[in-house]
Amino acid sequence: MAAFRVFLITLALTAPVWALSAVPVQACSCGADLESLVNRSAIIVIGTPTDTAIIDSSVGTGHQALTETSVDVQTYVKGSGPDILVLRFIAMTNQEKGGRPVVVPGLGPTCGYAPDLNVRHLFFATEEVNGVYRTGGCQGNIAFLPGSTFADERLEAVRQLLEESTIVDLPDTGTGSGNTDGFLGWQVTAAAGVLLAASASAVLVAVVRRRRPS
Repeated sequence: MAAFRVFLITLALTAPVWALSAVPVQACSCGADLESLVNRSAIIVIGTPTDTAIIDSSVGTGHQALTETSVDVQTYVKGSGPDILVLRFIAMTNQEKGGRPVVVPGLGPTCGYAPDLNVRHLFFATEEVNGVYRTGGCQGNIAFLPGSTFADERLEAVRQLLEESTIVDLPDTGTGSGNTDGFLGWQVTAAAGVLLAASASAVLVAVVRRRRPS
């Protein structure tokens, strides 16, 4: 009886492993860290995708297509642009009856990606042409999902990186104002120092002259 119980426990522990090993492994490898994604993105926005259209079904593999997604922008975290933003994706597709490709939301095995419509996202995009921006499965895009804090944590980390990148380096000598006019502040401070030194020299000369015997 004890041996049978051990067998049941072993079966319960190893069954999930068997189930996972039965699923075909398809991976999309993304290696960029968040700081790199922020630096190379022309814009970072919080917005809701409202519509996706296929504009070229001949790109990539037989199950990929170039798509354009309209995004209703809530906030520009980095950069600026229109209230309705067009984002260009290489998306995974399947085939309907008659051969018409249909966009499959989510991240595909070869990094094809399309966002779920009517769900708020944090999007990272690089600038292309004519007001169109490109993004994809390895750009750091993430949806704000109920019960999950991943998107909020990524947004906070992005804002922290952007805040740190706005710190202005001061000159090696002198003092600065600590803002974008720091160089001007340094110049003014240096000029004031020169005037102060000149005034001190003049006072010293006057004192020496007064001490000389007549």
